[in-house]
Amino acid sequence: MIKCCLLIVCLLVSSVSFLANQITVHGRAPGFAGKYVYLNRYSDYLTQAYEKLDFTRIDSEGNFSLIASLDNITETFVQIQDKSGVLYIDPKTTDYYIYFPSIEQEDYYNGKSVQLVMDSLDKNDINTLIIDYQQRLNHFLHVGPYDNLNDTTWNLAKIILTPEGLEEIKKFGLKCNAEYENVELAYFQNYIHYSIAGYEQFAGGINNINHNKNRIYEKYILNQDVLYNNASYMYFLFEFYENPFKMLGRTSFIVLEEIVNDYASYNLLLDLLNSEPLLQDEQIAELILIKGIMEEYHSGRYFKKNMIHILDSVCIASDFDKNKELASNLKHILTRLEKGYAAPEFNLVTSNSDTISKASFQNKYIYLDFFHTQSTSALAEKLVMPDLKKKYGDYIEFVSICLDDDPKALTGFLKENPKYDWHFAHYQGNLALLENYNVRSVPSYYLIGPEGEMVDANALRPAPLSPGAQYTTIDKTFWAIKRKFHKKEPIRVGEKD
Repeated sequence: MIKCCLLIVCLLVSSVSFLANQITVHGRAPGFAGKYVYLNRYSDYLTQAYEKLDFTRIDSEGNFSLIASLDNITETFVQIQDKSGVLYIDPKTTDYYIYFPSIEQEDYYNGKSVQLVMDSLDKNDINTLIIDYQQRLNHFLHVGPYDNLNDTTWNLAKIILTPEGLEEIKKFGLKCNAEYENVELAYFQNYIHYSIAGYEQFAGGINNINHNKNRIYEKYILNQDVLYNNASYMYFLFEFYENPFKMLGRTSFIVLEEIVNDYASYNLLLDLLNSEPLLQDEQIAELILIKGIMEEYHSGRYFKKNMIHILDSVCIASDFDKNKELASNLKHILTRLEKGYAAPEFNLVTSNSDTISKASFQNKYIYLDFFHTQSTSALAEKLVMPDLKKKYGDYIEFVSICLDDDPKALTGFLKENPKYDWHFAHYQGNLALLENYNVRSVPSYYLIGPEGEMVDANALRPAPLSPGAQYTTIDKTFWAIKRKFHKKEPIRVGEKD
């Protein structure tokens, strides 16, 4: 199965802070000594945007500690390089003890999931419960019910394609309810409830699909809370409303195109979706509106600017804060590398121990690059940079981010090249930074405008690709920027030049 900031009064802030508990994750990762480890959580499950809760560097013996303050059960993931493992944190548990297994890194840019080893967990800990449930589910899906182990024809297709499959799913759900009836964690009960719903909606054979759709809607969605922070619920919902713009009838589909392309109207689009039998709830309809924009943004059927305008309208007009957050996250992801939209944020500690971000260089352009000290082309192009900085440094800030595994590599590199006097920083294992800038190779160059907007996400290089090559370099662009910012001296009548 597939998987806004509000200003509030100080009293409320104090109240929330009081309710949030501090949790410490004590970790062992001996195979990653000296690397950076992050504790992240998803901002939302639609865009898969995530935020950093804490990070640190693993010591020489492979030990680390991460701290978070949370007030609800939260799915987090511990990330080292391109590997990550899920850890559910219950604020009632103040300390977690985990072991991060060593896996040889084969592909820098494609991540891997690992199974964290957890120690000293209570039998009713959320992690213990979810692991236990997943084992039961996997057994049911691939082996069969525990009371019918002699069925050699059992497989997932039997559940989906036969009328008996739906009844078996229901029986499995009832057994889980009985097994976990004394568990008082609402998060876990909802996790099971909607996990089973995810399979139930497809079970029972092709002749049951339409009836099943209405039954599932009435049982699991209608008049139910929207559980934005429960992955099981959200993934079920996304599957139920798969390709929402395309699931409309032909007449509504044509009207939808007109609403988006001719009017860019949030209100008209929401009203249209809200008129559908399975989208009667305004909160759900608005959430699915956002999902539809995400899925259709690159389809070529709708004007992108109009879709972004509708997302902006959600952020302004919605009555639901989480939908506002979803729309804001989605706009960022869709436009973060497009010209004229806000470039992704970065917060870096330079080799001089200064903290820099986009806001540090307001009113100046930023020439940002990602490099590796073992990249021949990156090193060759660095030779040209001192001259570019000398010529254009009054108008453009130069920022180079090193992607070597070991931060000491950057220290040694700068010691060998004292003329490189612009901003250098190590990425500190922050894969979110690479994802936001869609870094797929080194060197990669970006030009950011004086208001933090993206000018060019595939900026020209500082030097030709090879000696004598017919290739336009960034120098011409920099010259145009200098000319734009250069203010001529006023003519002084009666004075000599």
